[in-house]
Amino acid sequence: MLRARFALGVLPLLFAARAQAQLPANGQRISNNDYTIDLAQTPVLSSTRVTGLAGAYVAIGEGTDGSAQNPAGVAFRDPYSVAHFDYDVALGLTFSSALARSDVFNSGRRTVLSRRGEESLAFLNVAGNMQLGRLGFGVSVDLQDYSLERAQTRSDAEQERLRAQFVVFHTMGGYGFQDGQLLLGLGVRLALLQVVSEQRLSGNEQTLFDTAGVGLEGGVLYKPNGARFRLGASLRTQVTSRASDANQTRVLFADDPLDELYLPDRVTLPWEVHAGAAVQLGPRPFNPRWIDPREELSPTKRELKHNERERAKRRAQAVADTSGTPAERAARLEALDAELASEQLLDDLRLARLQRELNELLLRRYYDMRRFHLLMTASLDVLGPVSQAVGVESFLERKVQRSGTEASFSPRFALETEAIPNWMRVRGGFYVEPTRFADNPHGSRWHWTFGMDQRLLPWEVFGLSPSPSIWRLRGFVDVSRQYFSWGLALGIWH
Repeated sequence: MLRARFALGVLPLLFAARAQAQLPANGQRISNNDYTIDLAQTPVLSSTRVTGLAGAYVAIGEGTDGSAQNPAGVAFRDPYSVAHFDYDVALGLTFSSALARSDVFNSGRRTVLSRRGEESLAFLNVAGNMQLGRLGFGVSVDLQDYSLERAQTRSDAEQERLRAQFVVFHTMGGYGFQDGQLLLGLGVRLALLQVVSEQRLSGNEQTLFDTAGVGLEGGVLYKPNGARFRLGASLRTQVTSRASDANQTRVLFADDPLDELYLPDRVTLPWEVHAGAAVQLGPRPFNPRWIDPREELSPTKRELKHNERERAKRRAQAVADTSGTPAERAARLEALDAELASEQLLDDLRLARLQRELNELLLRRYYDMRRFHLLMTASLDVLGPVSQAVGVESFLERKVQRSGTEASFSPRFALETEAIPNWMRVRGGFYVEPTRFADNPHGSRWHWTFGMDQRLLPWEVFGLSPSPSIWRLRGFVDVSRQYFSWGLALGIWH
């Protein structure tokens, strides 16, 4: 009886405590730590080519752009890559607009912390790939910096800016099976979030919290040799971590209780699934068979290695021959060494000639490819749900706007062609950006993207490069309702 009475008395208290810990209704202030920040990224924030193609890149997989979208892309060998070992690096910048009513997060309202506030968005992508034959490795770093600035009725020295810095590291490895027609990749992604409060004029800065979490990612790319299509898919697991200072309360301004900031208990990057297809029309081949020069020369190298072993045997026999006087033996050995050195030189010259001819053949094969093409690509991207979550914007504003209550779907489609052969490429497309916020009255929004590559003049980078390379300038714009972003990147023209 006492136990029953104790349970009847305690259970209501437990339910009351649990109810108190739940997030309040939308629009109310965040008043406890039992919530998650949803780090889902709904607009396409990636390299300049990927964004210009509306994010429909999972089935293309080319270059450093491909590895960031599909881990299998690290094993993709471009037709202009004619060496057994190769590498590539890329750097891209994306900036948000200065539109008066920007809605960066598609939350249904202007992205701003106060009536007189300003917001900004910067996105930096750095990527690098290294390939050894059909084996590839890659690293990609995406840095997003959201700054929401308060210009309140305080002294200028107290004007505050909250900065949310979100970094995702991708490390990947992949291999090309079945003569490079089936590429498989596996990797790890590390998500980091740091929120900083800084006084604009005084320069004082305070880290409110930071957190890190790790997840897995994998991808597949199917590109039959000679075919005009590719199929690709990738999967990324959910990354959840607990904030380093969870279950604490910070007061940004001691004399203003409305600025009370409750730190989240969890930070989550939801699981992602991407699947797509790409088709290329026109005379330019889409999936030319990649030829590994080391594999092509391996029969010749085996033959030359056999010749080297035979020369070693002949010399060993000559050393073992004790007939004749010491002077005669020395003379025979000297003559043999000269003959063997001559044979070794001829073999070396033969291998060097074959390597040079093969390199010229592969380069000529690439340069003789016709330029015109029409690339059509489409994909469907899915972001998983996150429970008990608000967005980055909601967290910085300290007001509840639930995020990620259900999975989000984003269909994408784009076209690309070389408008002026060997001089200019253009691309464009559209995608549907889902909203992660159920109370957004506008719902999903359409994005229209446009990008181009402009060939520039040869440049040896102030003498740092042994030979001048032909450079290109790449850019894009992404336009939607209350959203505008643009980016530029400098690279090598291919």
